Amino acid sequence: GKRLAKLPLDPTFGHLLLQSQKYGCTSDMLTSVAMMSSAETIFYRPPNHAGGGGEAGQRAAAAHRRFASYEGDIPTLLNIYNAWRKEVNYSANNNNHARRKYHTKQKQGGAHGQKLLSHGEWCSRNYINGRALARAYDVRKQLSEICQTPLERGGLGMDVSNNYDSKDRIAFFKAIAAGLCLQVSTRIVQQGNAGEETKKGRGNNNNNKGKNGSGGGGSGSLLFSSRGRYKTKPIVFMGGSNGGGGGQEVSIHPTSVMFGRNPAPKCVVYTEMLMTKKNYIRGVTQIREEWLPEVAPHLFQDG
Repeated sequence: GKRLAKLPLDPTFGHLLLQSQKYGCTSDMLTSVAMMSSAETIFYRPPNHAGGGGEAGQRAAAAHRRFASYEGDIPTLLNIYNAWRKEVNYSANNNNHARRKYHTKQKQGGAHGQKLLSHGEWCSRNYINGRALARAYDVRKQLSEICQTPLERGGLGMDVSNNYDSKDRIAFFKAIAAGLCLQVSTRIVQQGNAGEETKKGRGNNNNNKGKNGSGGGGSGSLLFSSRGRYKTKPIVFMGGSNGGGGGQEVSIHPTSVMFGRNPAPKCVVYTEMLMTKKNYIRGVTQIREEWLPEVAPHLFQDG
């Protein structure tokens, strides 16, 4: 509680950041939390009006696919920020020194010698909200300073580097599962026969598993109209007592990169629930359900 109070964040995002230290992925979680903390939508979608809006929308969708992660919304935001920092020479300081530094780096090029783009040009090409990225940059810088400051000076004394296999990212997804352990939903499954399953395309399931291995579903769980429908998972405390909070039916929000995915992930965590005529979850990332007793043993039991 005291550590969480030092972070100028929504408690959900603060808990994510604190959990990341255990899994050695604080740098990536700083980026993810900063991106989620932006008050604006990161993807820019042109209005679909007469005179070419439809084509512009298709170009935007194609540009956004470059960043989309099969694992969900949080790694997608991480992909956007990392690509932006790699391909753009951005400085929050608008002074002569910053401009001189910009032109020097333009001559040197990026990590592989490519010409760096300006912030505005990159955002325009990729249909990304530039103001949201600039705010995420500022938020990340502020959070990093708080995390690195020693405890005796009012900070958190955290190591803000990455100490995990970024190619695998299993530790990153476990940190997400630990940070969002109170916001878990499992897919509603309807049963059918093998012939119907083939028609629905479940035969490609093995080819569609993401990096964290949490693909569409297990054997014997055939997916029909239930695709995209979930129930919030109840909490079972140590000792077997039920903590409640489960059983609410929800759907993945249309703005999520997970919306309409086939096969749908079996188990997800989310950052936000929208209560309308239909309940939606946003900030959706897939996890393995069997991780829950490991990352939150005080809330979940094996079996």
